[in-house]
Amino acid sequence: MDDQTLLHRARRSFSGTGLALVLILIVTLAVQFGIAYGLPLLLGPSHWLFTSSWGFWIRAFLPMYAFGIPAGCLVFSALPSYRGYRNAMGAKEFFLFLLMCFPLMYAGNLIGTLLSFLLSGGQAQNQLIQLVADTNPLRVVVIVFLAPLLEELIFRKMILDHTRQYGEKNAVFLSALCFGLFHNNLFQFFYAFAIGLILGYVYLRYNRLRYSVLLHMILNFMGAVIAPWILSHIQWILDAEGDTAQLLQNLTPEHIPGLLLYLAYMMLLLGLTGGGIAALIVRRRRFVFLKAPEELPPKSRLRVTYGNVGMILFILCCLALIIKALLP
Repeated sequence: MDDQTLLHRARRSFSGTGLALVLILIVTLAVQFGIAYGLPLLLGPSHWLFTSSWGFWIRAFLPMYAFGIPAGCLVFSALPSYRGYRNAMGAKEFFLFLLMCFPLMYAGNLIGTLLSFLLSGGQAQNQLIQLVADTNPLRVVVIVFLAPLLEELIFRKMILDHTRQYGEKNAVFLSALCFGLFHNNLFQFFYAFAIGLILGYVYLRYNRLRYSVLLHMILNFMGAVIAPWILSHIQWILDAEGDTAQLLQNLTPEHIPGLLLYLAYMMLLLGLTGGGIAALIVRRRRFVFLKAPEELPPKSRLRVTYGNVGMILFILCCLALIIKALLP
């Protein structure tokens, strides 16, 4: 295959990837718009779909999972794909990859939070906090099970299977960038991008979606289930808002178990984060990227990957939604 044919084929794959993601966004937003403004005319604004917590979760996530993602998968199915050999991952390897996610997740979360507040003058709100605080059972179903499964399907399997043949490292970076942008807010962008690098590498090297899905599920479970449950045991501290006198006034013997539970949880997180930093340092040389069968020339890689209609449209759409989320 000559260079021009390779570049044309690669540009088509990257543009198709961007267009598939744009279609997911457009279809999702269109269905959400129809539900928000069309269904009340048919069902009435007092219908449980618009007044209950169950209705909120259905309106928020059904459009993407039932309509947006299937539409995007149709575009992906028309693109050329490539998969490597499947490899088994041992329990030790899995645990080390999980450890590596913790420092990346917390560092990314800190950066995203600081930038969001700085760029919005302290007005931006992290919508994820409201989601994980909801007690509806659908919270666990969506955040812990459905989101990891479908997000890994799109951002690891679909993107990597259709772009890895043009360069493994380039494909992993692209999948992580798209994953971060797709969250459409700065609060989540940096840690989603960082974790996406680990999840992308796991899928790339082992070619089994189950590993990245399980890693994603564990991280979401800790953030959306364990963390809110722990915080519920120290609500009296949160209510005091840093007022030492009020803290001492509210402190009773019944609060001691919850406080100890919170301290134990924080020590666990510190241990996991420290272990993750050590794992990243010690094993950094074991991140191996093989030469792809249709490796792009270095001088053309950036232009071919991002300088196409699909990826430009996707990045612009996400940036517009990110800016919108920063506005009061």
